[in-house]
This record gives sequence, structure tokens and C-alpha cells, in this order.
Amino acid sequence: MIAAGKETVYGADPRINWIVGGIEQVGLNPPYALIVAAASLHWMPWTQTLPRFAQTLSDNGYLALVEQHSPPDPWADELTPLFAQYSLNQAFQPYSMETVAAELETYGLFRQVGLWETEPVPFRQSVDAWIEAIHARNGFSRDRMALTDAAEFDQQVRALLSRHCPNGEVVQQIQVRIIYGNPLDPAYD
Repeated sequence: MIAAGKETVYGADPRINWIVGGIEQVGLNPPYALIVAAASLHWMPWTQTLPRFAQTLSDNGYLALVEQHSPPDPWADELTPLFAQYSLNQAFQPYSMETVAAELETYGLFRQVGLWETEPVPFRQSVDAWIEAIHARNGFSRDRMALTDAAEFDQQVRALLSRHCPNGEVVQQIQVRIIYGNPLDPAYD
């Protein structure tokens, strides 16, 4: 994601400080005006992460919780049993950044200030690219799945999508939601 961000129009702007590393130990040079977090925030140790965010933001800085979402796909009900059968994360509970933000607020680690959503835009990709995107998820990682299971999963998903996407292209309406606010450090707030 960092490499893709650097390739954007303003990705090389010297005012942007791209930082890669675990929040618990990465070297920082505060203050920052913006910290952006996405799906992997739910895996982080919140009681360490949010206070560190709070300590590194400027007085007017924000934490932006970013997620992509879309209306349910016509094939979602057919895909759900395949996900249940092949996922390596059998105890996985679906979440959204809205539920993460609400939970952070209940722990006194975040105060939501606002919400912003884009209008839906069509996103197109081949069936094979769509399947590979599933394998980018932890529960379907090709590094973790048995080769035979991954091949069976791919074949079943490809067959399912071919009924809904006869031209071999998956088209979805994608939106981005940004929940922004203040991370809190309970020791100081």
C-alpha cells in the first residue's frame, strides 16, 4: 500500500512522511497532523497503539479510520458457505471500522469527531484478480492454505462467479468510509 501511495500524484511530496513498521516500536518524529489506519487496526494492541497515536498527533491532528465497503454482491449468499468451509479463521467475527470505532470509544481510547463517505464508483477486475484478492486475507492466505484446498476453493469460486459474471469481469460498486477523530491516552485524558 505504501508503494502504491508513493506512486500517486502527490506521493513524492516532501511534506509526506511515509512510515513503515509496527506502531509499538517504529521510530517516529512527532508531531503529526494525520494518522491513517485501515483494516489491520483490529489486530493491534489497542491499549498500546491508541495512546501512542495520541502522543504523536499535533493538537489539531486526527486519526482517520478508513475502510472500503460495497452493497452485498448478488452472489454473497452462495459464497458464504464456501468462506465458512475453506477459511482458516473459523472463529472470525465480521467487523467494520464503525464497530471498531465504537468499541475503541467504549474503552476510552477514541473520540469520533466525524464521518465522511464517498459516492459509489464502479470497480472492475477479472474473476482471477477477484479471487486473488480473497487470498490476500489472512484466513485465505496462499501461504497458509494447503495447495489442494486453495485449488478447490478457487475452482468453486470461479464456477460460482462465472454464473454471475459471464464476461469474466467482476463489477462492484465501491465506497470509502472515513471515520475520523481523536485517539485518547487514558493516562492523560
